[in-house]
Amino acid sequence: MDIVTHSLGGVLIGSFAVGKRDNPYPYLLAGFLGASLPDADAIMGLLAWLDLMSMDTFSKYHRLLSHTVLATPFIAAIAAAPSWKW
Repeated sequence: MDIVTHSLGGVLIGSFAVGKRDNPYPYLLAGFLGASLPDADAIMGLLAWLDLMSMDTFSKYHRLLSHTVLATPFIAAIAAAPSWKW
């Protein structure tokens, strides 16, 4: 899936958590972040496109860390932070 589909899917899942709450935005933001953050390494693709990084380096490190089990707790904590604040 592309990042747009991931993001919209996360917002949709976040909308299920809203229920009858007064402020749905923290849950929608948490869903968006939870679905989008694993693909944050796509920024490296922008660097490769701007010729600031070689395509070989991009191919080697793309999805190396952000799609691992070790990164999951950190991504989940960052994604859940907006719903903790409100």
